[in-house]
Amino acid sequence: DDGRLALFDIDSKDVVAIWSAHRAGIACVAVDWSSRYALTGSMDMSLRLWDLELAPHIGSEDCQMFLGHEGNVTSLLADWHRCLALSGSTDRTVRLWDLKDASCLGVLRGHTGWVWCMVAEWVDG
Repeated sequence: DDGRLALFDIDSKDVVAIWSAHRAGIACVAVDWSSRYALTGSMDMSLRLWDLELAPHIGSEDCQMFLGHEGNVTSLLADWHRCLALSGSTDRTVRLWDLKDASCLGVLRGHTGWVWCMVAEWVDG
């Protein structure tokens, strides 16, 4: 619940890097290992996009921030190829994001409860 993003070596179980990420706990993470980017969603109502190639122990000012949710971010999906992401929240919305400029492309409303998880089929077209 400290809002930090930690990268572990699975074999040694050692911490490889730590990033000071959010003002509250991280609830969800999506990672693109090929491009070395991570997207985090937090109880502070924000998402952050991290370049994992940057030195560990960098601060939150070194990442791209996505704002718009009015509740905790509880779920994420990313289409790294299209530079798009979806986030679900306790504000009962799903938001579509452009990962290139952190803009919100749309808000899906209509859920009567919190959005805990999502599945998407990213279709060409």
